[in-house]
Amino acid sequence: MPVAVNRIGKLGTPRLDLAPGAYPAYIVGMIYPKESNGECRRTFGEYLLQVHKGDCVCYVATRPFDVSINEASPLYRLLCGLTGAKDRDELYRWLDSKGYFRNGVFDECDFIGVPVMASVERFSRRNDSTATYNIVTGFAPIPSSAEPKLNTARLIPYGFARPNKYEIEKLDELDIDEA
Repeated sequence: MPVAVNRIGKLGTPRLDLAPGAYPAYIVGMIYPKESNGECRRTFGEYLLQVHKGDCVCYVATRPFDVSINEASPLYRLLCGLTGAKDRDELYRWLDSKGYFRNGVFDECDFIGVPVMASVERFSRRNDSTATYNIVTGFAPIPSSAEPKLNTARLIPYGFARPNKYEIEKLDELDIDEA
């Protein structure tokens, strides 16, 4: 299949098997699943991160979560890790002081573009212990000296953004590999 010249440099975002640990990353998107009727379910989703390991870049998602910042939500734990909040009241105060509430409403997409230190874990598929995959399980603040440079030359893999299965809100600077 012929490849457009302008895509040659962007092809092949590598799939890296990352060892468990903390890596500098950017939250580059929010992925929402679609129902069988094609309707987007915006009450459930996962963050997509561009994770940096040396000069290499790969994309890793968080575990899917209900879009809620109550204490039982995985999103709550991700945001507490990022903000350093110890409880619900402290998290709410931090979000409010940074302008993340508009008319009393929190928008999870406001974190797209934020650099984080991502805690990455490796898991095995349920039916195949030889097939492993990475998941981001936590966020922490990143010192500005460790902040990676967003790599706009690497496309978001199609598997994270299949339009028939997902709706994705992403950084405008990044393209999706449509192949």
